[in-house]
Parts: sequence; C-alpha cells; structure tokens
Amino acid sequence: MLRAVLAFGVKSGWIEKAPHIERPRADPSRQRWLTHEEADLLLDACVANHVKLFVNLGIKTGARVGAILELTWDRVSFDKDIIFYPIPGKNHGKKRRAIVPISPDLRKELKVAQEFAQTDWVIEYNGKPIKSVSEGFNTARKRAGIDHCTIHDLRHTCATWQIAKGISTTKVARMLGDTERMIEKVYGHHAPDYLKEAANALDW
Repeated sequence: MLRAVLAFGVKSGWIEKAPHIERPRADPSRQRWLTHEEADLLLDACVANHVKLFVNLGIKTGARVGAILELTWDRVSFDKDIIFYPIPGKNHGKKRRAIVPISPDLRKELKVAQEFAQTDWVIEYNGKPIKSVSEGFNTARKRAGIDHCTIHDLRHTCATWQIAKGISTTKVARMLGDTERMIEKVYGHHAPDYLKEAANALDW
C-alpha cells in the first residue's frame, strides 16, 4: 500500500522520486484439508440448509466462495449433470471459473434445494441471495470441533481428495479452473505414486 501511495505521489508531481520500499517476504503457504471424517462432522454440524449446501458445493466442486455464492439455477444442468460456474459475458480475471460435473450425491442435495428455492440463486436464505456464509460456516466448524479450517480449505479438500485417489493433475486442474503446473506444485505429493519410481531407483 505504501509503494502504491508513493507511486501516486510521483505521478501527481507531489514528490520527485519514490524511495525504495522492500517488500516483506510472503508467509509460507498453509495447506489444510478435511479428512472424510471431518467432512462428515462438518456437514452434520450445519444447522442451516444453505450452509450445508455451500459446504457440499465447496468440497464436491472445488469452486471458490464467490463462484458458489453467485451461482444461479439456470447454470445448473440436471440433464447433463454439469454446473456452469462462469457467468456468461463476465471476465473473471485470473480467478477462472470452471464447468464441473455433478456427482450423484451432490445431485440429490441440489435437487432438494431447487424444490424449495425461492430465488434464482442456488445459495439463498429467507428468500434472498446472500453475500457471505462465513458466520454460518464458522459456527458449524466450531460445533463440529474442527480447528484451523477456513472456507477456502474446502477447495483444498476437493483437490487433495482427488489427487489422493489417483485422479490426474490435468483433470483436477480443469475441475478447479487452475493450471496443471499449480496443481502439481501444491497437491502433487498427495498422489499415491508420488515419486515412488524415483525413490525405488535408489535401491540396490
């Protein structure tokens, strides 16, 4: 922020030259994903239906928070069992949104939600779309006795489970709307055959 202010000062002619401001080192990345047991506990702890549906979508599609909250029923195809997270005509920038398949269990959850829907939005509460599920999520997380878990960790969980099941990084990348390189870098070590061939080559 300080660098941006100084740059603006130079551009506006308030100062001749901005001093060098060294960027602080980025914090080491933190990875957290839910076990299957934790996921069950979290879903059971979701009292509000919209929070439970959000958690299901987060784990079973890997979509980001904004994509889930902005999802409308016209982009949920039960005929093709596909969710279209991209909003037509909208540029989502670097945070790309994927077109993902609907699993059988998620299909059941979505069907029930659609039956009682009062708006065009998939995640709604009291007949209105909502901007945040943070409070409901944290309440459920605490009720389930799960520590150090954020909403974004639902996305980590989706990727980790898939890689651990032997799903290729190519498919996981397409599912999450990320690059294969990023998936390999962040989640590759969860693969059941991770570097085994390389390690076995060291035996003699």
